[in-house]
Amino acid sequence: MWEITRTVRGEGKEVFKQADMYSSGLVMWEITRRSATGDKMRDYEPYAVPYAGMVPADPSFDDMHQLVCEKQVRPPIAERWSKSQALTKLARIMRDCWRQKPGARLRALTVKKHLITALKNELHAVTTAGVHL
Repeated sequence: MWEITRTVRGEGKEVFKQADMYSSGLVMWEITRRSATGDKMRDYEPYAVPYAGMVPADPSFDDMHQLVCEKQVRPPIAERWSKSQALTKLARIMRDCWRQKPGARLRALTVKKHLITALKNELHAVTTAGVHL
């Protein structure tokens, strides 16, 4: 705990921003798992919290610290995501939000730009395919 306190005091608000970006990646992961793809939009993963099955149902700080910081484990990226250009892009953004070194994580504005670009590309692909929303 002393290490966390020392880090927060030394780096100020920046450490919280970097932790928020990690958390943003987890939220994107949860949303993406439930995003339907495939034939008739029937492919998706059942709901699960990040790190389900890797830690107890109510993990302690030490459980999470060991898994995430020491073992550097990240939530699994489903194989089906690689079949969708949009989900592949989201997976890349998530991985960049989960980088081990907090200073290397994406900033919120960069995530916003990536998401806007991905949305524009997806809308362009849909409209050029003759599908109108």
